[in-house]
Amino acid sequence: MITLIEVSAAIDQLSRVYALPERAKANLEPFVRTWHQVLGRLTPMQLDAAVKQYLASDESYFPKPGRIHAIARAQFQDVERATDLGTQYRDWEQHGNKRHEGAIGHSPCPVCEAELAYYVVNAKTGLERLFVLHNAGRHHMAGIPFVGRSAVGTGGGATEWAPPEVPAAQVLEPQAPAPAGAAA
Repeated sequence: MITLIEVSAAIDQLSRVYALPERAKANLEPFVRTWHQVLGRLTPMQLDAAVKQYLASDESYFPKPGRIHAIARAQFQDVERATDLGTQYRDWEQHGNKRHEGAIGHSPCPVCEAELAYYVVNAKTGLERLFVLHNAGRHHMAGIPFVGRSAVGTGGGATEWAPPEVPAAQVLEPQAPAPAGAAA
């Protein structure tokens, strides 16, 4: 989080190109404090990048602190989403585990790399279901809960799944997906 000194330096940098508002010139300390209240949760890197982007723009006036904040958040929102594993997992769940719109197949879980696959759930009838068996241990280590079942032997406890006909100590192997148009 940024300090008053860093906010003051950003205002100074902006004032070399844009004229400070008259009320700020008359009493700079409250002006800097107000900017700090608005921008205080940004990192120094975010503030610096936002100020540089504003300076490189075709804007004509000294910015309001909310404008610098909006630039900083927009610049780093995509980076945060790409690096936050919890967000990646939520996006993966929300978008149906698809690689991208129109993709054939599904992407693996970003936390445990488990794949969506068909599993025989009734050995007598051959009934299959399509689902993901997560690695509960990897999710636990990452601190990210999962939706659904976990594979046997991954530390999922009650979430571990194995069909009643298969001993729980035996690891379940995924079946190949049924061909399109095949009878279920």
